[in-house]
Amino acid sequence: MARFGWYVIRTRSRHEKIAEKELGQRVEEVFLPTIRTLSSRKDRHFVYNKVLFPGYIFVHTAMTREQRVNVIKARGVVEILGNSFGPYPCREHEVESIRVLVGQVKDLSVYTYLPKGSLVLVKSGPLRGVVGTVVRAEDGARKIICSIELLGRSVAARLDRAAVESFDDMTGSLLDRLADGQGF
Repeated sequence: MARFGWYVIRTRSRHEKIAEKELGQRVEEVFLPTIRTLSSRKDRHFVYNKVLFPGYIFVHTAMTREQRVNVIKARGVVEILGNSFGPYPCREHEVESIRVLVGQVKDLSVYTYLPKGSLVLVKSGPLRGVVGTVVRAEDGARKIICSIELLGRSVAARLDRAAVESFDDMTGSLLDRLADGQGF
């Protein structure tokens, strides 16, 4: 039995609008969240619609085996997100919340989801290169604790969310560059 719901589709880089157009002819509903953004180039300024989640769009459909193939074959589509059993719909209220936010809030920002306990790397500011653990999120800031196991001590600092990124995906080569003082 097919599960009817909102599915997240990963697209090729910068192919969200192509996939949206193509999928619009194949599924019940397509949702590509965008926000109006001011572009400031050296020679001119203009307002454009920026994709809120680059590389992802939402489709509302019953994901049968045939529909799954139909979606995957659409131009620009890479995969349908899911689990080991196949495509898995996201919660209805999450997509509806995004719709409301996109429609009502003028100043939206997207941040990488970093739950409590996540290892993060500070990528800008005076603490650039510091690795720490997320303790909690507070009104646009994250408090991280950097622990030095050998000393059994920790220090804490409040950082802007945009200044940190997940460290879980980092490789040894990045650590080597940081150790050599080369930075990112």
